[in-house]
Amino acid sequence: MADKRDACPLSPAPSRDSNMSDSEKMEAEEKEKEGKKKKFKEMRKNHYNEAEMMRRWRMQHANDDDEEEEEEDDEDNAMQE
Repeated sequence: MADKRDACPLSPAPSRDSNMSDSEKMEAEEKEKEGKKKKFKEMRKNHYNEAEMMRRWRMQHANDDDEEEEEEDDEDNAMQE
């Protein structure tokens, strides 16, 4: 029976934080949460910044297709002459 108990413990294995006090663990968890929160905010900011950049680029290049078609038409007309 002892072999079965040792093979499948009920509690998780001791972590590297087992020597830390409860307040130290809470502080470490809080720092980790803050780090994740900060990273999320940065990623969200970059995402929306990227969306804004794409919107601006599309506005600036909205007529690019028309200009290319005009250039192609001009080239075709020049070749026919």
